[in-house]
Amino acid sequence: MLAVLLTGCGSSDPAGDDRAPDVASVSRTPETASSSAPAQGPRARLDTTAAEKNGWARTYWQCMKDNGARVDDSEKAKAVGFVDPARATPKIFAACASRKPNFVPEEMDPDLNPHYKKQ
Repeated sequence: MLAVLLTGCGSSDPAGDDRAPDVASVSRTPETASSSAPAQGPRARLDTTAAEKNGWARTYWQCMKDNGARVDDSEKAKAVGFVDPARATPKIFAACASRKPNFVPEEMDPDLNPHYKKQ
């Protein structure tokens, strides 16, 4: 029975025809963001690991640095990021908005979860 299922899903034409099989394809049109909607970076889930969050933070801080934000080499800054946000311009923040992580999962955000207070 398994052989019947496998051959029915894409076997080649026994006559030797090398054309692509007739299968339905789903093309996804990229959604375009509205110009009024702010760009958003990755958002944590309840199961997001610390390694994932650290990667997001490094990507964001590197973007800030690459766009001209001043690097802060103090020991305190090394713990949270090497860029001093107080010395970054709005243009830099806008350039990196799509990479700025949100570490609060939707389930833990009272503004997005109507059942948050019931938890």
